[in-house]
Amino acid sequence: MKLFWWRMGRFAIPTNEFLKYRRLGNSDLCARGRPEVENCAHVAVHCKFLNDIIYMLRSWGFNIPLFSSLDFCLHRLRYLSNASLDIIKIYCTSIFFSWNCKNDVKNGNSTLPISVIAANVLFTATNKNPMLVNSDASLLRESDTSWHPPPPDWIKINVDASLLDSNLASIGGVVRDSKGRLLLAFGKHKLHWDINQLELDAIFSLKEFIKDSMFESKGLIIKEDNNNAIKFLHDSMTKSKVNNQIFEKISFLRDFNPSKQYESLSARAPGAFPHISRNCNKVDDLCATLALDNNFCFDSFTSHDIPSSLSNLLKKEYEICTS
Repeated sequence: MKLFWWRMGRFAIPTNEFLKYRRLGNSDLCARGRPEVENCAHVAVHCKFLNDIIYMLRSWGFNIPLFSSLDFCLHRLRYLSNASLDIIKIYCTSIFFSWNCKNDVKNGNSTLPISVIAANVLFTATNKNPMLVNSDASLLRESDTSWHPPPPDWIKINVDASLLDSNLASIGGVVRDSKGRLLLAFGKHKLHWDINQLELDAIFSLKEFIKDSMFESKGLIIKEDNNNAIKFLHDSMTKSKVNNQIFEKISFLRDFNPSKQYESLSARAPGAFPHISRNCNKVDDLCATLALDNNFCFDSFTSHDIPSSLSNLLKKEYEICTS
């Protein structure tokens, strides 16, 4: 991304105008079929696809600006650099993602849905912590101290694992909606010796617990606090899907909201598995601990069965994210 912006600052990215001028292309028009010359101003300001990403972010409560010209854009970005650096990061990251999607179209490849691209912009621009500030949509700054909700009408799944010296082990997870309400909490007893494999199993086991109704939400965010497991998943997603056993184990998530062509677990959506602070994983850590004794699966309709330790922690985090 830094290289892209270094070249953008020198008007040296290979836009269609750039390529046609050097007789390396036949057309200087937008690769997406718009009757507009594709130059740096188009890429950074006028592109409809870029504006669609920004409108999606604005609908989530992020006050991302829109500009009428490249000169005005650069002038405002300089001004905002002293007061709203996070907004500049999101805007510049949106341009980078829009440019990459344009290249996918030009090369005959499919692109991700706008909602998934917008979510990945947030992951990337904020060091893979998607929520900055948004009181209107009940979105708070994702920090190292507490869990925070996903974008409106999305769901977030936090997973964790526990391993004792005796090889007694467990995995656990919690599913909540954009308002912080519990949809599902689960835990599974295991015997194991490798904490990294256990953390992966926590994600693979989601197939056993996710309800059909959850597949109707707009999007899904899965979070882990084990950096090794996250890196392994990222590496697996960048490899060929042929004979890729890891991809097969999470392939059921490709059916997530098929009407919106949800693809955030593909190699082109690296933000789907962000690594987070353990302080943001308190509830699923407790679920994994409880599962050392017994398997369980609680949903919003069996609240009378939820242990008080778990319900109190859920209530506490709900109060924080809605305050």
